[in-house]
Amino acid sequence: MPLENSCETFKGQLVFVLPTIGFGWCRRSPSTERFQSGESIEPPLPFSARILEFHYFEGGIRGGIGIVEQQDHPLNGDWIGFCVRDGTGTIICNFSNNLAESNIRIGTAMLYFVAGKLDIPYYG
Repeated sequence: MPLENSCETFKGQLVFVLPTIGFGWCRRSPSTERFQSGESIEPPLPFSARILEFHYFEGGIRGGIGIVEQQDHPLNGDWIGFCVRDGTGTIICNFSNNLAESNIRIGTAMLYFVAGKLDIPYYG
């Protein structure tokens, strides 16, 4: 389920991010081991992020990169990257009435996508 290409109008804009429970919330540094043992932790509180770029795969928006911009939030200033889940499906989503679930990565190092690959963004 890619995003509608009209979502490109959100480039440079702030969007609301509502994190949900998932694996890896304690890993904020690219040098931290990818798979860690231990208890899961709660996701961060919701925040705003500015979309800086979108990642296209097979003609559709499948992800993007931005920066967390919320002064009172512990993640303020961190990089955020997202990849729409099931990015090769046929349901088209947007940022208003048909929201997509995404895998996200947040950290202090800049993120990037590998050209021609559908995956969560990597640390630079």
